[in-house]
Amino acid sequence: MKRMCIVLVVLLTLASLSVAQDGWFWQYPNPQGNTLEDIAVFDENTAVAVGGFGTIMRTNNAGNAWDIQHNAAGFSKRLYDVDFIDANTGWAVGGDWNGGAVLRTDDGGANWTHQYDTPDALIGVDFIDANSGWAVGEEGMIYKTNNGGNAWTPQTSGTDEMLTTVCFTDANHGWIGGGSWSDGFVLVTDDGGDHWTTQMECEPINSIYFLDPNTGWMCGDDGAVYKTTDGGENWDTYATGDSYECYSIYFTNANNGWTVSDYGYLYHSTDGGMNWTREQHESGIYWNAVSFFGANHGWIVGDGGKVIHTQDGGTNWDSKAGGTDEDFETVAFVNANTGCAGGDDGHIFRTTDGGTTWSVAYDREWWYSSALFFIDNTVGYCAGAQFLASGILYTNDGGESWQPQETNEVGTLFDIYFINNLTGWAVGESSLILKTTSAGQIWTTMMKDREFEWLSVWFKNANRGWVTGWYSSGWQMQYVLYTTDNGGDSWSQQLEAQSQGWIQESFDDIFFVTQDVGWIVGMNGTMYKTTDGGVNWENKNNNALGEIESIYFIDENVGYIANFDSEIFRTDNGGDTWTPQISNTDSPIGDIFFIDYNTGWAVGWNNTVLKTTTGGAVTPVIDDRLSETSVPDMFLLSQNFPNPFNPETTIRFSLPQACRVSLRVYNLLGEEVETLVQEERPAGVHAITWNAAHLNSGIYLYKLDAGEFSETKKLIVQR
Repeated sequence: MKRMCIVLVVLLTLASLSVAQDGWFWQYPNPQGNTLEDIAVFDENTAVAVGGFGTIMRTNNAGNAWDIQHNAAGFSKRLYDVDFIDANTGWAVGGDWNGGAVLRTDDGGANWTHQYDTPDALIGVDFIDANSGWAVGEEGMIYKTNNGGNAWTPQTSGTDEMLTTVCFTDANHGWIGGGSWSDGFVLVTDDGGDHWTTQMECEPINSIYFLDPNTGWMCGDDGAVYKTTDGGENWDTYATGDSYECYSIYFTNANNGWTVSDYGYLYHSTDGGMNWTREQHESGIYWNAVSFFGANHGWIVGDGGKVIHTQDGGTNWDSKAGGTDEDFETVAFVNANTGCAGGDDGHIFRTTDGGTTWSVAYDREWWYSSALFFIDNTVGYCAGAQFLASGILYTNDGGESWQPQETNEVGTLFDIYFINNLTGWAVGESSLILKTTSAGQIWTTMMKDREFEWLSVWFKNANRGWVTGWYSSGWQMQYVLYTTDNGGDSWSQQLEAQSQGWIQESFDDIFFVTQDVGWIVGMNGTMYKTTDGGVNWENKNNNALGEIESIYFIDENVGYIANFDSEIFRTDNGGDTWTPQISNTDSPIGDIFFIDYNTGWAVGWNNTVLKTTTGGAVTPVIDDRLSETSVPDMFLLSQNFPNPFNPETTIRFSLPQACRVSLRVYNLLGEEVETLVQEERPAGVHAITWNAAHLNSGIYLYKLDAGEFSETKKLIVQR
């Protein structure tokens, strides 16, 4: 069968689909927490940073305020590199295992267009003028453009290793660094990339920077630093003195330079890179990029949306964005304003304004929060660990203060549940099941020292309850559901997770919305549902739901799940079907909680706190260029919305003149699966609603042919 040859030249700007405070939006850290991979600096006030979930942050006041875009130009994957040739024109590249892309801006980063798609992620980009640029990435990919990114030509690298950085000093002379583990290399060209040869084998190279055509530096793994003073003919080897990976290097002049690394380390050289002095800022942060304007104004970006800035050449660094080094595991609210979140760094955070601001309510070294549970507006518990000891904290003032309770056990507790003010259970490692009938004044061990690790617990009354967990079975973990009819005095197995090869079910979370209706969820879309109080469990597995970490239902029909892949899904029919929502994060989500049909929170890694006041729904705001009452001034194929979708989505396209239009959907083999439009259409904006209920989950392509205009984009059907 004939297949399509697809060249993507996408002209959709971010403004064509923008959101206000609907959907899911960031509350903590401020202003957002997606990892930042690179930053371009224009002057002492203006900079643009890029990172996870298509995040682009722009400041024009030295980082005191930021304009933030997520899912820029409809691209929700990680952006790894950004390069500008002047104050207006720049490119950003990124991707994941499922493909990469090039984005372009012509207004200093305020708006971006999706220019080009690649089969693998792009990691580095470098332009020498408005026309000529190179992009590199996974599987040894090299692409070159001679027309500002409108079209890209593959070049041969001679390797299938990852290429991480590219730098050209003129139209002919360029270098590419890459590699993996301890095997790195540098490729060199003197003919604009028509031919690439291996110049040296070394540590994997992460960054290349040239101050002028003769003087340049590279940095890489194991603290490696390389320097040239003869235009890259020869490279001298130096080192930071540590074994940490160096991710970015920048020199403000021939002597003064910086490189950044793991664990919050910055390295400063005043002798051209021969010797380095180590500093540490934010010990848990991976710093990914450093850049300066002049000798004094510098920026460093990294994990968790962290940004630090100096105005005095690095003598002092001030935080301009990002939060603490915390992976949040649990969240609970007692009303629309007051709630708590806890994680792995010794803290419980509390808010009294619906999550706008957060303060530390509990701070103790080695404390780990696994699960929060509130009985009412004042009384609550937090299960976890205090170093090696099983830990339970208690509050009677709505989380303003917390006091530890004695458990006299060892091992992390992963979940806690109360049926009234007095009676509750906590479960965790080493088969620990603890019970109290005295509001936690005394905790009694009901089970321990067996082969299970219990992950979640739920009781419907004083006698009937369930725990989920796992035990080792050869090379894999076997997940089980156990039940009790006597308050936990004895337990029996009710359900065992199934496996098919490497596809394994797991039971990670349990939730009941009524006495009779409940769910169990886990990895690989594991989902079981009961409607008879746990007597029987119906398999509702859906692989598209990923590694489910948390489930929450508001009533028997409306519910949400959050997964390790940073995704949030909603159901309106009790879990029969699920619709993906735009989470605006690429961090794993550990817990999700709602207080009503509209208001909810989700927390996760990299101190992520997200909130919705619209039940997670996003209302698209259509660009004025797509007004139904005016004639567009260009051909335009918009990204379908919603995307991913189940089962309906809308595809919009604009025509500046009347012409014959063909809009078709293809699978990834290039085979046509459906024709949506095949007719003459007048000038204007057109919207096609498409129902894909008859198709399997997966990635599809939709192609618009209108006169001589042709464009193709991706869409995702997700069951």
